[in-house]
Amino acid sequence: MKRSLSIVLFAALSLVSCSNDNQGESSSSKGEGKNIIAAQQTGLRSVPVRQAMQLMQSKKGMLLLDVRTEQEQRMNGTIEGAYLVPIWAIMQNKLNLPLETPIMLFCAVGGRSYWADQLLVRHGYKEVYNLEGGIDAWKKAGLPLK
Repeated sequence: MKRSLSIVLFAALSLVSCSNDNQGESSSSKGEGKNIIAAQQTGLRSVPVRQAMQLMQSKKGMLLLDVRTEQEQRMNGTIEGAYLVPIWAIMQNKLNLPLETPIMLFCAVGGRSYWADQLLVRHGYKEVYNLEGGIDAWKKAGLPLK
């Protein structure tokens, strides 16, 4: 039973893993306004790259969590200071962090991290952000990778 549940969850994750739930929204002020409203209503916060950088610099103790696979991280690099966290650890609520810890999530294009953001909010984390466009948007903005 446990194995079949894992397979079902993996299949569901695979369907959303490479999609960006915010596709079609621009990073203009209009798109950012929609994100702010959505964050107020649901607790979810998807932020464009420049805003993510500002948050990472201004939020003391913010954790940067990379929810991609090790292989993806090796092939494409990661953001300095990011921790690789398996998505299953988030699914099973195994982070063992204070619920007030500010967290920034990212993946390849934003789909998995958006999903992980939703899970963390459901687990009671108070300040969780999703990097809109993921590592692809970070690269396109010309920002450094390690």
